[in-house]
Amino acid sequence: MGQKALSFSIKGGFVTNLAREWLFDGKFQKAVDLLYSCTQSDDLTEAEQAQLVWKILDGTCDIVGTYPGEDYGIEERPGEDDKR
Repeated sequence: MGQKALSFSIKGGFVTNLAREWLFDGKFQKAVDLLYSCTQSDDLTEAEQAQLVWKILDGTCDIVGTYPGEDYGIEERPGEDDKR
């Protein structure tokens, strides 16, 4: 039997929506754990990562793009003042 390879990608919008759904379903820790695992970076301190997770949960930021890929990252959503 030969070897088989498995490959997959992670869609940022899916992760964002899933984490928020879990939050609204009362699965707070599960949502936070998911976001921590998807926002790990050598460029962020623990405090910055925690702040980012809260911003994603409260709708201020979204995870966008597809991982692995150059477009995977965080995008701030426009605030009420920015929409005018």
